[in-house]
Amino acid sequence: MEIAASLIGHWLREPMPVEAMCARLTRLGYEVVETRPLDAGLEPVRLVQVVDRRPHPSRSRLAIVTAIGGTEPVEVVTGAANGLPGERLFYAPPGTRLPDGRTLGTREFGGVPSPGMLCSAGELGLRAGPGDLWVWKGPGEPGDRYTDLMGAETILVIEMTPNLAQFAQSARGLARDLAAEAGGRLPCLPALQTPTVPGRVVLRAPDRCPAYALYEMALPDTDLPIRLQRQLRASGFRLVNPMVDWTNYILVDTGQPLHAFDAERVRLPIVVRMAADGESLVTLDGQTLTLQADDLVIADQNGPLALAGVMGGRDSAIDEGTRRVLVESAHFTAPGIYRTARRYNLRTDAAERFLRGTDPEALLPVLGHLLTLLGEDGRPPTGVLAFAGEAPERRRAAYRRDQIRNLMSASWTDAEMDGVLERLGFVVAEDEAVVPSFRPDVSETVDLAEELGRILSLDGIPDRVPPVTTPAVRDPAHRFRERVRDLVAAAGYTEILSRVFVDAGGVPGPDRPPVVHRLVNPLREEEAALRTELWPSLLETLAFNRDRGVDLAPLFEVGVVYRGTPDAPVEEWELAAVLPFLEDLNLHLHLHRRGTPDVYALTGLVDLLAERLHWDLRRVSGDPVAFLHPGRQQKVLDGGLLLGRVGEIHPDVLQGYRLPPAGLVSLVIRPPAARPAPSVIRPSRYPPLTRDLSVVWPDGLLFEEARRAIEEAGSSMLESCVPYDRFSGSFGQSLTIRLRFRAPERTLTEDEGDRLVQAILVALKRHGVVLRE
Repeated sequence: MEIAASLIGHWLREPMPVEAMCARLTRLGYEVVETRPLDAGLEPVRLVQVVDRRPHPSRSRLAIVTAIGGTEPVEVVTGAANGLPGERLFYAPPGTRLPDGRTLGTREFGGVPSPGMLCSAGELGLRAGPGDLWVWKGPGEPGDRYTDLMGAETILVIEMTPNLAQFAQSARGLARDLAAEAGGRLPCLPALQTPTVPGRVVLRAPDRCPAYALYEMALPDTDLPIRLQRQLRASGFRLVNPMVDWTNYILVDTGQPLHAFDAERVRLPIVVRMAADGESLVTLDGQTLTLQADDLVIADQNGPLALAGVMGGRDSAIDEGTRRVLVESAHFTAPGIYRTARRYNLRTDAAERFLRGTDPEALLPVLGHLLTLLGEDGRPPTGVLAFAGEAPERRRAAYRRDQIRNLMSASWTDAEMDGVLERLGFVVAEDEAVVPSFRPDVSETVDLAEELGRILSLDGIPDRVPPVTTPAVRDPAHRFRERVRDLVAAAGYTEILSRVFVDAGGVPGPDRPPVVHRLVNPLREEEAALRTELWPSLLETLAFNRDRGVDLAPLFEVGVVYRGTPDAPVEEWELAAVLPFLEDLNLHLHLHRRGTPDVYALTGLVDLLAERLHWDLRRVSGDPVAFLHPGRQQKVLDGGLLLGRVGEIHPDVLQGYRLPPAGLVSLVIRPPAARPAPSVIRPSRYPPLTRDLSVVWPDGLLFEEARRAIEEAGSSMLESCVPYDRFSGSFGQSLTIRLRFRAPERTLTEDEGDRLVQAILVALKRHGVVLRE
């Protein structure tokens, strides 16, 4: 936020230099990231006095004004009606940079050079009564600099965290903390002495608007004093018209939004109610809104006047003909304001303040503050006040002093702690603190500890780790997922963490899993549903990295997916790993053959998980899915339960991401059932017997089917069975299978090996596999 340093300072009892204010605010948690002067570029402007005015020799509407106020008189061409001899004006010489961004130079008008310009108030970013040029009636002598006459005004740019913005996004809020740190308190806002008139306001939605005040008065006919205008500009607001400027000033000064209606366009009483479905409202910016029953409106007897807390309506707006105004000071609850502002995409300063929370007890004091400022010229306005509702009861927070001292590792006394809280507006009792109405963020002891730490200086708290009394215990499912992460990372894959929210639009297809669970209130349309698969996020990450010149690398994620049905959601943990089929990838050597990795590196990853985690995983073919290559994929089962897939990603899917060939493992990680501890098999001390079988392989037979037949026929002495070589000839397709046999207690003989091979050939023959001659 941007705010004028003098606006904060006017609440403090003692003047505070800007440097000290910045240091204190930063120490309190409000990081001042930048300071800059309001009048940057206006340093050359000075006060001059007109000594002569004569007509332009060739331009009837122009005049040549001679003014003094520097080392030499200056002649400037002007078209202004004023600027008469004796008047004091502000002169901007060449090189001056005006608030609107223009840099002045010397121009010719009808052959007469005019260096710089004589300034109106608007050209200096202000408003100062009628007349083209700003005739200065304040103190000063010709030659005085504009910046000296106005006084220094510094803009503070403050980075504010959301919890602090709830109560401190105003000059008064920031000053309250500064005063509390210095041992003082803020002065109270002036009380509004006007008696209330019943019947002018009706509250029909107290849950959305607990309290509402309305003050009718004559429209202010003068601009803000120059000092207040400069403070308002330094706080990021532009000058609009007197009434809007006053309400904006109160907003940045106290944090309470005000809104003004043209009293002659309103048929009292004002009714604060929910909109009827289909009601329409034309807003100040010209939009015609069709309202819903969830919208809170400010209405009169003719219909809606404003979208409560968000934006006023055009039909009750102030214009040149306005004579009397109704000033609204209300407290609206944040959730309803959020829904309405988001529904119509309306972002206003008032809505932003109501979203963070306003003070429900400040409605009448803020109106009193406005009237006090309006009456500084000796003519305080009078009017009619109406009020309906009541402020919610103040919350109470448990106040445990010893717990706070232990939590903050501090040795503060009870008196120090009580004094700080009282200066911040809390009412302190023995074991509780009554929370002030402007602090919606405080509800328990730890919140009080944070306030005490900010005011009593976090720098004094020792930086030591507090003792841990309860050891952290991780459940078995969490430990199992951590082991999965460790193994996949050790295999050469890089872990990523992606969002669980995905785009709900588009037509489901091979590259877009179907959406099951849509969010009722998404932050944005691109994140309007919960993901059902992890692998699309991995492909998006690969594509994102490739577009930025980052080398493709194997990626994996262990995260939550959301399946089931909208009425019966199922939340599951899943592992997804994607491997680009590129050379020179840093993978575990046991997971693939040397050279470019292929789908067998991914099957090796599945086998590694099964072996190291004693996970009963089996890979079988069948039931292909659309996002994988139909002939290069397998199901992964745990017992008879389908856990996921491994295979090569379908080229059509990869084309959508503009990625090279790649493979995928996608597994549900379910907590493993209780299994007996794995038994240790004592390795045999005897050598193996190896036989290679070259067989004619029929078309359509899966090796997995043949493997099961070989394992059944090979007895317990079959140690391994792997395909070794493939050859195509006139006879068809030949496959060489390497069999390894070993006995635990003796060396196998050649005759025993022949018998074992013969039994395997008999079993294979039932599947159409015969020995190649």
